[in-house]
Amino acid sequence: MVVDMSASMAFQGANLLNADFGIGAKGALNIAGLAHGPLKIKNVQLTGRYDGETDRVLIDDGELDSDGLTAHMTGKSDLVRDGSKVLSQIKFETSLDKVALNMPGVLKAPLSLRSIAIRGSYLTATRELAIERAELSGGNLSIQASARVGIAPRQSAAIDAQGQISNIGVRDLLNYWPVPAAAGVRSWLDRNVPAGTVGPVKFNIHLPKGMLDQPTLPDDALNVSIPINGAEANYIQGLRHLTQLKGVATLTGKTFAADISSAHIGPLAVSQGHVAVPDLQASTSIGDFSARGEWFDAGYSDPRRYEAAKLSDALRDRHCADERRRQSRFGISPPASKEPESR
Repeated sequence: MVVDMSASMAFQGANLLNADFGIGAKGALNIAGLAHGPLKIKNVQLTGRYDGETDRVLIDDGELDSDGLTAHMTGKSDLVRDGSKVLSQIKFETSLDKVALNMPGVLKAPLSLRSIAIRGSYLTATRELAIERAELSGGNLSIQASARVGIAPRQSAAIDAQGQISNIGVRDLLNYWPVPAAAGVRSWLDRNVPAGTVGPVKFNIHLPKGMLDQPTLPDDALNVSIPINGAEANYIQGLRHLTQLKGVATLTGKTFAADISSAHIGPLAVSQGHVAVPDLQASTSIGDFSARGEWFDAGYSDPRRYEAAKLSDALRDRHCADERRRQSRFGISPPASKEPESR
């Protein structure tokens, strides 16, 4: 990393009273846990001020241009010192706008974000970053989160984070969902869920130091609760889609599960549904599907009986990609055939 700095300063004895500064930087920044190597920074330009009386640094204007990310920023930092006048803590607030992301292989397509705001502090003794509040908004996306990050030498940081994503359409969410993150679940949703709304999505992340350097995550590293409403889903190829689906999905470090409170499959009203993928990290994952179905139409039964037989056969005979039988169950109890009344 190459850094250029210019400044004008005012001193009283050995004490710095105030300063105006400009900083420019470019090069590569090593950040543990980045899958594609160091972060390449094309250009950073910051102008700001320091006030010695309050020990405050103000960033009046900043521009960031790196591989895949451009943004404008402003911010402030308060320097906190102990009784020996040694820097012990940095409290900061930063705002970014005009955020543009272009990361092929990470994001589905280029994105623009309206704003990112972060408030927190850094403890110098423990090298711990505490994010009291982070807010991100752009398009239909709105995220609020908090986190603690423990910076570790020569390995990825420890991260404990929690937050919430406001209601958003499934198709919109996939635009913001990083392609490598829970790739199997993301790919299935992209192929098989053409409509619906999720949210508010609540997430908890627990990653010890070095965990992001590993090829897989333990089950307790991640817990995401995803309420689903009004969704359409292609759960088995060739059958009618689930429609008007309502339920809650749960994603952990190794598993995916969904409880379906209500949905429709053609003339069937579905309830007490459950979908489970017990090992997302397996080379070929087997899923389990079960549900209860009831007729909701009082019309003729023969078309419905055909639909029920078709569904039962598919669930009995469906195989996974590795040719092992899918563990699927579907309880159907059609009523007795109702013939048309004679006139």
